[in-house]
Amino acid sequence: MKKLLLVVLLLGSIEKCYAFGPEKSGNADADTTFALKPKRHFVWVNIGQLTQRELQLSYEKHTETGIAVEGTVGYKHPTKHNQEFDLSMGSISLGHYYDYGFRIPYFTGILAQLGLKCNFPGIPGAYLSGNIFYRYWFFNDQFLQVSNMDYYSEENFESEMSMRMHVNGFKVLMGYPLTIFRLPNNNALVMDFYCGLGIRHKRVIAEHKTYRDLRYYGPGGYPDREPFTARHKSWNVSPQIGYKVGFRF
Repeated sequence: MKKLLLVVLLLGSIEKCYAFGPEKSGNADADTTFALKPKRHFVWVNIGQLTQRELQLSYEKHTETGIAVEGTVGYKHPTKHNQEFDLSMGSISLGHYYDYGFRIPYFTGILAQLGLKCNFPGIPGAYLSGNIFYRYWFFNDQFLQVSNMDYYSEENFESEMSMRMHVNGFKVLMGYPLTIFRLPNNNALVMDFYCGLGIRHKRVIAEHKTYRDLRYYGPGGYPDREPFTARHKSWNVSPQIGYKVGFRF
């Protein structure tokens, strides 16, 4: 009986060793990809948005369950103050000139975003995230000319104007981070590539101090209008693709 009890205890010890043994490889260089791990912190810079004159900084925290929470703030820097700007939308447009706001250099922009991440099934290291965001873009007393290859478009105009644009929405992203450079204490520089799809709602208030309709209806187009305020709303579906660089600590 004592021998049988000893065998049972021995087998139980072996089973616990395999069930709860360390999950990391003994070779520190074997883990060349980044996997979501609890109790980890990250700071990110969105490199892709820098081309749009917007600085986005993110802080990410992983929970005990492997779910990550990420908060992002952003600032878009304006340029070309007090200079005329011609926004040429081309022959294929979204139908609203303010949907091209990222190309209007006068805008100052503020961003707040909150997201949740989880492991993507079947692809080690990959993640799936859902994000809600809010943007506020504005400029004051700037001269904007909008032109479309459709000569009869209502959005062919020039105006000295101020604008307020509120954008809120939701996006779903899939990403795959990679370790760039390892540092002591399991710290590292990492790069995250992501893509996805978003939907956003825009609410625009445009205050026109001057306004000239440039539709082609004979010389000079339509006559000038008195100062007025225009209000617009629109929904957009937008593809998402980019990359960011971060520090894991």
